[in-house]
Amino acid sequence: YTGRLGSFNFVGGYTSIMEVTGIVSPIISVPSFVRIDNIISVTINGITVYRYSYVSGSLIIDTVSLGYGIDIDDMIRIELNTNN
Repeated sequence: YTGRLGSFNFVGGYTSIMEVTGIVSPIISVPSFVRIDNIISVTINGITVYRYSYVSGSLIIDTVSLGYGIDIDDMIRIELNTNN
């Protein structure tokens, strides 16, 4: 995992935002506290990614259904509910 991690309180819970840059692969290594059941949303440059999976500590973005290849300058944002 390379990027920034921020934590924010909201009414009824607690959320973490991960920002990842500098990668070109659709496979993103994430910290151990990230699980498929606590991912709220995934975006690339502000565009919501609807198809992704989580396998063995990695978030895998389905770039075929997205119709876009990840570029080194892209900002990938992962929002997590850390109460799960």
